Amino acid sequence: MSQQPPSPFLNIDQQIQYLYDREYVENECITPASKRRLAQMNFHYFLGYARNYRMIAGSTNLVASKDIADIFHIIDIDHQVSDLMISALRSAEHYLRSTLVQEYCRAGLSPESSFLNTQTYTNLGENSSPERLVETIADQVLRYREPYVSDHIASRAQELGMAVPKQSRDDSRCLGLLDQLPIWSVVDCLQLGTLSRIISQAKTSDGSDLWREVAKATDIRAQIFPTNLKSLSTFRNQVAHFNRLWMKPTADTPKKPNAYEKRLRDFSPTPKSMLLNFYNIGLFLPNATSNRFLDEVDAILTKSDNSLYRLGVTDPMLEKLKK
Repeated sequence: MSQQPPSPFLNIDQQIQYLYDREYVENECITPASKRRLAQMNFHYFLGYARNYRMIAGSTNLVASKDIADIFHIIDIDHQVSDLMISALRSAEHYLRSTLVQEYCRAGLSPESSFLNTQTYTNLGENSSPERLVETIADQVLRYREPYVSDHIASRAQELGMAVPKQSRDDSRCLGLLDQLPIWSVVDCLQLGTLSRIISQAKTSDGSDLWREVAKATDIRAQIFPTNLKSLSTFRNQVAHFNRLWMKPTADTPKKPNAYEKRLRDFSPTPKSMLLNFYNIGLFLPNATSNRFLDEVDAILTKSDNSLYRLGVTDPMLEKLKK
């Protein structure tokens, strides 16, 4: 079976001709200023927006004449939204970390030892086993450079007569380096995915699920908390790695939050809408912060010249247009 040859590298003039030849934009619409901007952007990244723009132009009457300025406008809004999401996700992570510590200690778990004890966690399978989780936590703590933690580890290493390893290697001696570190001193070094797994898998002193207490403390319904926590972590990684949000269906779709039913009704998002990820962040913020954040999201989407962007984050698979 013959393989298709890889796409050749295109210089800026070839890129422009490529856009014209394949009718992404109208001929002669690319100005010198647009050319300079295109030259400063990875062409494959740009095409992710351009292909969807061309598809919308061919399927709706929203585009009168295909202009590269429209595509740059969509990219600019996507960057603006991404910046807003990063800020809100940071606040949500801080809130989750403090709530975890609070509920962990209230649940009767030892703050100095139990978070590195496999008996603390429910076994959710090979990739989510207590052993894997404890090793992941230990690796992240060992890489932490906060003085309180690094000084503690260095002191323990000297007592045990060993060098500080770069990762735990599932070694009980490595866990000994972390002995007596309280959970509140290390919680800020944990990746959101790791934090989510601690919340999801930890058991209280009476054997019940810790996540139920975290859900109650954050005023999130237990019926949606596990799914929406996983969605938050997945979406955080998408935003942090500068992924396109426009015209992209969700991965690990959150359940629609009833708390925002009235707000969402104005946008009528389809089941794989990226808007559900935006609103899901609001669930993990204190109420006052959540309302300010969602007001900012709504303000961007309701601007009259942002109709193409609004379509792309509320109906990324153009389901409404296909009916």
